[in-house]
Amino acid sequence: MNENSTAVIEYDPNVPYPVANIIISSYAHPIIFALSLGSIFWGGICALIVSRTKVEAKNVRVNQDETDRNDPEKDHLPWTPEDCTKEMLLVNKFISEGADTFLKKEYTFLSIFCVIFAILILVAVD
Repeated sequence: MNENSTAVIEYDPNVPYPVANIIISSYAHPIIFALSLGSIFWGGICALIVSRTKVEAKNVRVNQDETDRNDPEKDHLPWTPEDCTKEMLLVNKFISEGADTFLKKEYTFLSIFCVIFAILILVAVD
């Protein structure tokens, strides 16, 4: 390439991945890095919004259908906003505890795997 030429991307039908005709390979890493940071930022915003959400009985709308209230299979369901709020908080507690338990187990097994793999690499690589 001489100093007067410019980089022109031309469509090549023989290229198996058409994206190679759209994105210059030298731009791929900055694009991936920028999108990754944007995703982490967006995830943080969503987590902040969810963590600030208050569960209050005054915001709960209960089922007003009388046929549901008279159904014997649905006797165990809460029918007041206060009872609905208590039930939601209980379910939230169970989900949170389950997620914590899962993550502890997951990180335990991941740590064991990483240690074994690090030892394997240490022994195998000169």
